Amino acid sequence: MKRRISNIPFEQAFGVILIALSIATVAFVAVQTARLSNVTECQAGYNEAYGKAILARSVAARNERQAQRKLWTTVLNPQIPVDEKRAAFDVYLQTLDEADRAREAAALPTRRC
Repeated sequence: MKRRISNIPFEQAFGVILIALSIATVAFVAVQTARLSNVTECQAGYNEAYGKAILARSVAARNERQAQRKLWTTVLNPQIPVDEKRAAFDVYLQTLDEADRAREAAALPTRRC
C-alpha cells in the first residue's frame, strides 16, 4: 500500500517543514554572511586608499603653505634685495607646481563597493 501525504501525521509534516525552514535559514545566513564579508573587505580597501590619498594631499598642502609663508616673509622684508625676492618667488612657483603634481598623483579613489 502506498503512503499518501494525507496519511502522514501532523507532527511529522510539521517536523519536515521545520527542517526545511532550518536548512533554508542556514543557507540564507551563509549567503548574507558572504556578501557582507565582500562588502566589508571592499570598504576596508577603499578606506585605506582614501587615507593614503588624504595623507599625500595634506603633505602637499603643508609644503605649499610653508613655501607661501617663506615667500611672504621674504617679499615683505624691506632689507632683502629685489633679486632674492624674485628668487623666492621662483622657488614658491616651483613648490606650487610640485604640490599640484603630488595632489594629481594622489587622486581620491572611486567607490566601487
